[in-house]
Amino acid sequence: MKIYQLLLSVFIFALPVTVFSQSSDEKTRYYDVEVIIFKNVQVPKGKEFILPVSLPPREKEMIDFSRASGIRNAAKKAFELTPKNSLLMTDKAEKIIKSPYYELLVHQGWRQPGMDKDSSLAVWIRGGKVYGDEYVSIDSQLSGAQYGSTNQTDAPNGKLFELEGKITIVLARYLHTYADLIYRRPRLMLDQTLSQSLDNPELLAELENSPDTRILDNYHLLEQRRMRSKSLHYLDHPEFSMLVYITPSLEPE
Repeated sequence: MKIYQLLLSVFIFALPVTVFSQSSDEKTRYYDVEVIIFKNVQVPKGKEFILPVSLPPREKEMIDFSRASGIRNAAKKAFELTPKNSLLMTDKAEKIIKSPYYELLVHQGWRQPGMDKDSSLAVWIRGGKVYGDEYVSIDSQLSGAQYGSTNQTDAPNGKLFELEGKITIVLARYLHTYADLIYRRPRLMLDQTLSQSLDNPELLAELENSPDTRILDNYHLLEQRRMRSKSLHYLDHPEFSMLVYITPSLEPE
């Protein structure tokens, strides 16, 4: 009798483990992710103290849709770039483009599998204007090397993009978005009104050639947000902001 009870108790305690292992073997879910990132043109002109922060480090395994080889590598990991004519927030992007208060930096979408935090892959984002060699990034001062000589970026010819960083979508019990983005802006910006109001050409030339007009400061958006699918989410920063819209998708063929 004792042997029977012992075997029964072992079976009862083992049963939930077996059931859990079977239920955890679920079919992969896929999601369409769409992001709009835009800058605030009319930022308050008060003196703001900027803590120096470098570009987010690039991970060994990540998704980069900015080049053909990156798109091919992404397809091997079941990530697919969304065609422009299939994006759902085109109307919102057009309103931002027409607005005098904002300027569009990125409007991009992709399809990806739902992945947990340990296996999730970041999508590398680039957008906005491309600064020339006459500009120096604060990244160079922080790393002690010229921008492009570190492993943080593989931008063509070491060019400095106005917006750069990574976005990671994680599926746990809920969807989560991790944003780690840098917006670059000259430390000293001469707006058109000021330039036209200066009567002294020599002073204007001095200001335009000031070292501070050639140093690009980094403004950091580092945020994690739990998200519901089919809902528009807004991540905010005084300098720039991001809209995120995620919808469940069919498994790619």
